[in-house]
Amino acid sequence: MAINSLPTNKTSYQDPSFLTKVEDFLNSAAAEDDSKRALVLSRIIAEFLTRKKSELERNPDIYDFYRKALVKAQFIALPLLDNNVVIDLLKNHFVSQFEIDLYNLADKFRTKLIGIPVYEDRDALRREVGKIILASGQLLTGGATPPRTVGEWIKDYSAKLGVGRVDSLKRTQYFLDLGREKKLNEKDQGKLKILFDLYEETKLSSLDPFGYDYDVPVIVQNQYFSYKRGLLEKLGGNENELAKINELLKTGTLTAAVAGEKPATVPGAPSRPPDAAADKRIADLKQTAARYRPGSLERKAVEAEIRKLEVRSKK
Repeated sequence: MAINSLPTNKTSYQDPSFLTKVEDFLNSAAAEDDSKRALVLSRIIAEFLTRKKSELERNPDIYDFYRKALVKAQFIALPLLDNNVVIDLLKNHFVSQFEIDLYNLADKFRTKLIGIPVYEDRDALRREVGKIILASGQLLTGGATPPRTVGEWIKDYSAKLGVGRVDSLKRTQYFLDLGREKKLNEKDQGKLKILFDLYEETKLSSLDPFGYDYDVPVIVQNQYFSYKRGLLEKLGGNENELAKINELLKTGTLTAAVAGEKPATVPGAPSRPPDAAADKRIADLKQTAARYRPGSLERKAVEAEIRKLEVRSKK
């Protein structure tokens, strides 16, 4: 049953069966990754907490239930939240995310970034979130000796692996060392992985190939690849077939490469996969822009990036 409003009758909103209904609603939204329903509920609860604050403060247990429900709803709805709400949520309730089964904060944050049309604004939010978690005094793990906060773990991570982007091999070694030195349990190591995934995201820039937030399909030697974050990932099996179907439905025809024919050789063209070079980046972005409706915010954002790169390449 959908929750459109919270009852104002004192016994109703404190009734155990109603509290269970709220919790079930949140769990369902989390399991289905339904940000829209969670956003609606977060607004309902926020208004309710404001309206009934004096009454709720006389019943701390019920007050605490609804405040926790609000935080949980906001985490689920994170891609749709205003930037200031995201910042407040991570600043004051970072560890509350771990109460949500299979919650992936880094993925939610990346989805939030994609919804911001101006690339510089995406990077501004990244920087702000990076500062927040570095300064966070919220206790993250209790298995280590002594227990460590969010900020303390970030400082330890940076001291041992550097402040730049950290590759997967170094991170793997870091966790192996932790297992021997700190004897962290599996749950605590999972928390650290989530924290470091988010922290690595804050180091990126949407103006750089490694921080580019969209998948760009490219063709190399009759094979489809997905180009994202400065890396090429080969699509195989059903994914490759899906890419071919997508090309056909979008353009009305299959290119020679997609159809399995040998692509024509362009004199002077490089015989290597696309890399981070400006000319290839521009070509990739033009493909991406063509997939959006003319005049849309997404297309304008991509076209703005193309113009910037074209200007830089001429210098």
